Amino acid sequence: MAVDLGHWFGADLNAAASGDLLTVDGVNKNKQRLLRRLLTNPGDYIFEPSYGAGLAAKIGQPFSASACAAIIKSQMFLESFVARDPAPTIVVTQIANGLSVQLQYFDSSIGQNVPLSFTVTPPGS
Repeated sequence: MAVDLGHWFGADLNAAASGDLLTVDGVNKNKQRLLRRLLTNPGDYIFEPSYGAGLAAKIGQPFSASACAAIIKSQMFLESFVARDPAPTIVVTQIANGLSVQLQYFDSSIGQNVPLSFTVTPPGS
């Protein structure tokens, strides 16, 4: 199984106990990949301009939970490990100055349901 660097979106790289860069695999690798896709703005990744859901750009716009959920679902299905059946459950709610997202999806690479929750707020809030 391939590994990625342990790097959560918006955070610094972490060192392992050995002093090397921390790596992740399995469910944490896939959670990182999914979160990065959902929080990256389309056009920000120069090698793949259509990559990303751009959830942060939705803050301050008229809120539509169903529109946000549709964007999230379409981006999730671009990741090979997200199973289409059963379909992911996606709950998006508006919070003060941002969005709260709760997901549950079946990770086909590890054969289990995976929860993922996060908030999206402007920097500094």
